[in-house]
Amino acid sequence: MAPAQRCALCRQTFFCGRGHVYSRKHRRQLQVALDRLLPQVEAARKAIRSAQVERYVPEHERGCWCPCCGCEVRKHLSHGNLTVLHGGLLEHLASPEHKKATNRFWWENKAEVRMKEKVLVSPQEYAQFKKSVVKGLDSYEEKEDEVIKEMAAHIREVEHSRQELVRSTLEVGFPRRSQSSIQIH
Repeated sequence: MAPAQRCALCRQTFFCGRGHVYSRKHRRQLQVALDRLLPQVEAARKAIRSAQVERYVPEHERGCWCPCCGCEVRKHLSHGNLTVLHGGLLEHLASPEHKKATNRFWWENKAEVRMKEKVLVSPQEYAQFKKSVVKGLDSYEEKEDEVIKEMAAHIREVEHSRQELVRSTLEVGFPRRSQSSIQIH
């Protein structure tokens, strides 16, 4: 009798060798797992050409499940108060460990071969993503500089209006004396 094996997709133990991967339930679970992963991969692929850099918010800590590797993957890359959207997922998809795990996953689950390339990112694509991250960072810094300039202009405007208010209050409330009207005792 063959030793028991556990299917990560179906979450059940089976004894019948390779027959399990051809069952209807297994094929359906495989399709569900890939349908959850592929939209996230497509969104990440769009970021290859134009990386987006944003201010960090706790929502950026969310991850996504990689059924090929059987692990949770960071979706975004954060450092300090900046986040590169989809950076973590692209880094994972381009890693040699993911490629190896994907090959094993496809072999063990008899998935469609044409779908495999959709969940892999080549080193060239990842290099292109790195270049777009540099452009994204530059763009983010320009936007932040513009916001700082607008805030500074607003602060100057408010300060100027406060000074005008103080000046007008002083002129109305306390009439100015001329030097000749001041008497020295």
